[in-house]
Order: sequence, then C-alpha cells, then structure tokens
Amino acid sequence: MLAQPTKTKPTVYVYNSYEDYRDNKPTHTVNLNIKGSYFRPYNYQATRLHDGVRKTKLPLDSIYGYYKDSTFFRYWARKSAFKSNGYFKILDNRNLIVYQYKSFNRLTTTIEYYYSTAMNTEIKRLTHKNLKYDFPNLIKEIDAIKDVTKHLNNQFVVNELLQK
Repeated sequence: MLAQPTKTKPTVYVYNSYEDYRDNKPTHTVNLNIKGSYFRPYNYQATRLHDGVRKTKLPLDSIYGYYKDSTFFRYWARKSAFKSNGYFKILDNRNLIVYQYKSFNRLTTTIEYYYSTAMNTEIKRLTHKNLKYDFPNLIKEIDAIKDVTKHLNNQFVVNELLQK
C-alpha cells in the first residue's frame, strides 16, 4: 500500500500598509503547518492570528491585505453601514484591479464585483456608471459591454477593453 502524501497548509502573509505590500515586507507571517497556528480574517471585527508562539488581534483598519493560497485579499473599509466592508479577493489585475466580495446571511451568499484603478486607490462597485466616470474617453466602448462583470476564468471583459 502506498503512503498517502501529506497535504501542506499555506503560509499567510499579512501586510499592514500598501507600502509593506509594494515592498514585499509582510508585517506578520503565519505558517499554518505549525500546530496551534491559525489565521482568521473577519469583515466586521478584528482579525485574529496565532503564529505558533503568540496570539495577535489586529483591528480592521490596521491591515492593508493578506496573501493566502496564492491569492491576495485587500481590506477596504467604507464609512457607511450600507456599503461593503471587509476583504476583497483580487481576481484580475491586468489593467483594472477587479475584486470579488462575498457577503453572507443565513440563507444565501451574494457575490459582488468591484474594481480599483491601482492597488492603493479606492475600491468601487464594478458598474457602467463608475467605469464611465473613471474612463470618460471610453464611454461608447463601455456602453457596448452589456455586463461589465462578465468574465471567463477570472479574465474580465472590461480589462480586454482597457488593453486596447
């Protein structure tokens, strides 16, 4: 009988600022293979992590983002109770940075798409109106796209437009 390969868990890299992220200098590193280590990001309360030695509680506004499983999640806080707060998963970063945000309630999961023009700019909902505001020279092309959230394997149609 062959031995089953052991599944290794990822290492999580946490960045407190855009500058830390840009310079690839994680503020916290959590190797999830170490017994007792964990990383728990929450959208509406402090993120908790344990690196195997010490426990840390990070307030929401103290984290820029984190890498886990080759995916970057960026934190964005809105000043309104009716806007999305929390960790936005980067799906496509060819021209616009396109994010996915999942919100949960007892019965359903809602997936919404957002974008930013750079890694250190405001995150906005991916809509025709917002795109027209940010790219006034491409209004006709944006209007021609029926669904700006349309994508295939996380390659967004709107990014194809901006590559031209």
